[in-house]
Amino acid sequence: EHEDRDFDGWNNWSEALVGTAFAYNSYNENAGTNSTAGAESSAADKAANFPLPDLNVTLDYGGQAITGAKLVIHAYSDKDMNGWPDAVFVKDFSSDTLNTWPMTVTVGRDDLIYGHLRQGQNWFFAWMDNGGASSGNGGAAAGAANWPTWNDPEPAAIADNQLNGIDIGFDLNEVFFHLTDRAESFARVSWEGFDQLGYEAGQGMYVTMTYAGNFVFKKFFAWPRTWLHEGDIIAYNDAVNNGNRFGLASQSATASDQTIRPVIVNLQPECVYNVHGTAVAEGAGVVSNWVHSASILGAPVLYGPIGREIVSDARPEFRFSLHPECTEFKIVFKKGTAQTTILQTRFLAPGRHYNAQTGKRDLVVWRFPYSVGDKIGNDIFEAGETYSWKLVAYSPAYGTDNSSLVSEEGWFITASASASNPSLVYVPGGKGVIDVDVSYPSDMVAKGGGTTSIRVQAFRSKSFNGIPDASACLAAPGVCRLTGLENGESYYLRAYIEQDGDAERDNWESWGYYRAGDDTETPFLPIAVKASVHGNESSPYVVRIQDCDTDNDLLPDSYEWAVAGDFTSLGVANYAPTVKKTVAYAVSPLAVAAAAHATIDLDNDGVNDYDEFVSGTNPALADTDSDGIADGLENALGFDATTPQALKITSVSFDANGNPVLDWTWDGAASSTKGRAMLKTGRKIAYEVQAKVALTDSEWITIRTVYTDDVDGQAVLTEEGAPKGVNVSAFRFFRVKVGAE
Repeated sequence: EHEDRDFDGWNNWSEALVGTAFAYNSYNENAGTNSTAGAESSAADKAANFPLPDLNVTLDYGGQAITGAKLVIHAYSDKDMNGWPDAVFVKDFSSDTLNTWPMTVTVGRDDLIYGHLRQGQNWFFAWMDNGGASSGNGGAAAGAANWPTWNDPEPAAIADNQLNGIDIGFDLNEVFFHLTDRAESFARVSWEGFDQLGYEAGQGMYVTMTYAGNFVFKKFFAWPRTWLHEGDIIAYNDAVNNGNRFGLASQSATASDQTIRPVIVNLQPECVYNVHGTAVAEGAGVVSNWVHSASILGAPVLYGPIGREIVSDARPEFRFSLHPECTEFKIVFKKGTAQTTILQTRFLAPGRHYNAQTGKRDLVVWRFPYSVGDKIGNDIFEAGETYSWKLVAYSPAYGTDNSSLVSEEGWFITASASASNPSLVYVPGGKGVIDVDVSYPSDMVAKGGGTTSIRVQAFRSKSFNGIPDASACLAAPGVCRLTGLENGESYYLRAYIEQDGDAERDNWESWGYYRAGDDTETPFLPIAVKASVHGNESSPYVVRIQDCDTDNDLLPDSYEWAVAGDFTSLGVANYAPTVKKTVAYAVSPLAVAAAAHATIDLDNDGVNDYDEFVSGTNPALADTDSDGIADGLENALGFDATTPQALKITSVSFDANGNPVLDWTWDGAASSTKGRAMLKTGRKIAYEVQAKVALTDSEWITIRTVYTDDVDGQAVLTEEGAPKGVNVSAFRFFRVKVGAE
């Protein structure tokens, strides 16, 4: 379900639910070229091939009113945001004056002038195009003279909280842009030398930035990018500087209150001449980067939640001031009276809102990425518990903790159910709850071993993208309550087995969602449910977790990952996806798979992977129970290969003729010849009796082989049964081992 057979950026599950084609198709987008020879496919043709979801875009801006402009949004499925975007939207506001902020608009297929959005993580850059001579005016032909191009100082922004990408799905997608005229602690630079009609895909510009002779930044910008923005610097620092995202530089601040740090920007074309033979010279410029002292920046001021107020949201909203020069903050989150630190993580600072208390645009409104009822690391973010939080601010000048940039502590209490009626009513804040009954009939994950948990989540999007609105953690299948939701709001429910501890559902992790399972036409369609103050404890919504099997080898992905760390090492695929023709099976795919499994034995223990999965042994270990006996041999003997066994000599005696008599049995077997019912194996087993005169002898000599269908055995050692010339009476040390049949 997670595969993308037609390589259009949307997986099979999403396309099936939307009703678009997930076989190979012939849509035309001219990706990677600025040629206008072939027109793009129409919106209707695209909509038949892949989802074209809307974006709910919120814009904020602190400058003067914007008149006669168009909103341009570039979307990339690559964090580097280089070269051709995956999608370009242009929302026409040319007849409007925009002076009320923030504002929310819907940007959809009617505004799409190039490409299309891809599912999953996306990175965005948006600006208000004022229609200048070289900026373009949002035309429909990629690479044409009116191709929308950002030019300094048009108001622009990268999307909030997009360090790791904005998760895009086929249903509900929300993006927030704080448009600014300049990028605090970053840089935005555009260049004119690259003629829009004169360069081909793959060509571009090298941009190097230095400060006081010290290297700061370098990147190659592929056509049609003719500008640099803060997203480039963030991606560069995240990849190169150990995850530090401090902006343009990390120089120490001077003692002065404010200092201009001139950053030299050098532009160097990849080629000396463009395709028309026109020479293009290198360019150079200066970006003014203001750096203030810590006392000027000031510590963040916490506005809420503070004063031990009760927080009823599943994901608390934190409000605090943060100087625009600060590019990052660290939250220190502690729990209970013991003040146990359960979170101490740095986050990229989002754009700033207008702050009525300071009269500046320094207000951060940040929603916590964790839910009450779920885990933060190894600790539960609990309802009815007291928490404290404080912040540390960081800027290009202050990349380490500075006492002047540490806030006071804020305290709050997470809401809990009503004490008078805890099972039914969730009173605080009038929030709604949803009760969910999670089942996992196969319990295949347990077969593979390892520590697991179940995450139960509520989303406002039926494509389950983005951060859930509520999330809870279960140790085993059962009923749980999702709290702190909006009363009367519709949500979609999902549950999955968390195996790798990253708090994200991976493609191979077993999952399920509340859906129309009994609907013969749309059985996989997610169904929305409403949160209410009373919940639905008497009839919880049932979410059934099912296993995935990416390679169709009859071994669940979750089991393969637990055993081997991937889902391709075990078993063998019985079906390689073929979409250009239909494969006709003479026998069922299941029979094909069973036949294929007979040849796959990862650990070479004599038992194929599928049989080991069915019997509960480990296909990656030749000896599952570590008793020294291979799983295949234990199975042949009729034993449980998950229960340790040991072959032991129980006695050595002599018969009337003075011949040694050996008896042996299995320690751990359910039966033996010693007065217990015999365990039959269904075939003869060969026991080799071996001997030495002295333990220092180099080799054991086989003096008798006994064939029996009993797990226990006995051998009378005589000269007649021994190899020719061997004196049995001379031996003093014996052992018995299982030989060939």
